[in-house]
Amino acid sequence: MSAYQRRLKKEYQDFQANAPAGIRLDSTTMQDKLDEWRIHLAAPEGTLYAGEEYVLLFKFSSKYPFDSPQVTFTDGKSPCHPHIYSNGHICLSILDKDWSPAMSVVSVCISIQSMLSSCTVKIRPPDDKQYVRIASKNPKKTQGRGMSTEHLMDTCSPSTPPAEPSVVGYFSVPPQGAIRAARCYPVGDGESTIGRDEDCQVCIPVRALSRQHAVLLVEDGEHFILDLGSRNCTLRRGVSESETF
Repeated sequence: MSAYQRRLKKEYQDFQANAPAGIRLDSTTMQDKLDEWRIHLAAPEGTLYAGEEYVLLFKFSSKYPFDSPQVTFTDGKSPCHPHIYSNGHICLSILDKDWSPAMSVVSVCISIQSMLSSCTVKIRPPDDKQYVRIASKNPKKTQGRGMSTEHLMDTCSPSTPPAEPSVVGYFSVPPQGAIRAARCYPVGDGESTIGRDEDCQVCIPVRALSRQHAVLLVEDGEHFILDLGSRNCTLRRGVSESETF
């Protein structure tokens, strides 16, 4: 028996003897395999999820416990939570960069219970639809990427900028302005503010965003193009007009 199997066997025995309240191991599905565990997790009383029960799927590599397990909600059901995606992936630091070999299956389950207990609103992460569309089945391959600006641009379909007469000329905007505008995309309301005085309200239509450009609609309804492919992140505007934010 390998080292990781011995560790899992010990955890299994401890779990069977001292299972925490609301946490139950489904040993009937394990057979002779130790590298996949199904755990029934009951939400604590007095929380938004009271009376609800979910199933967690743990998958272990041969590097466990030095490598964190893959942990997802399974059976097509996951809590509606700001850090839990609708595909069952969980945004929890101890499953990624903050994992320690001293942790265990029980400590992960308790952390997830605690995460549910502290939740004050049932809502999905703002980038849920985009994340689920591109996420790997293994959450560890996509955790931490979220909707970073670079990742957002990589996952958007290219589109052709509109040919409105007003879309000519150029004026520059610093990268942080472009990034701030792009970050409004996963929020859902499609609005952001850029500029030193923050008077320039910018809306990014969801379907128009791409790696190369995005249509920007300013308050007065005039069209602009944010050229995300440009090193300097330029905005195209009227020929005679030049503004720098």
